[in-house]
Amino acid sequence: MWVHISPIKPTETITMTGIYIDTPFLSVDEYARRTGMTRSVVVRMCRDGDLPTRRRKSDSAPYYVNNALLIKKAIESEY
Repeated sequence: MWVHISPIKPTETITMTGIYIDTPFLSVDEYARRTGMTRSVVVRMCRDGDLPTRRRKSDSAPYYVNNALLIKKAIESEY
């Protein structure tokens, strides 16, 4: 199985076995639901740069958490 993650680098291809990324980006509400955090905490983390997000077209556009990048970083991290 291969996953091409275009928001990170257009030429980057990651080969993984047994990992399924259901969506590369998560809304603030969905990320909050999955992690058990409040919506306001997730928004603050996005605003402060503590969570990777998709580039917003304007300041009023909603944040989307870059789930694919979080998974990539988790796979590459050393324990």
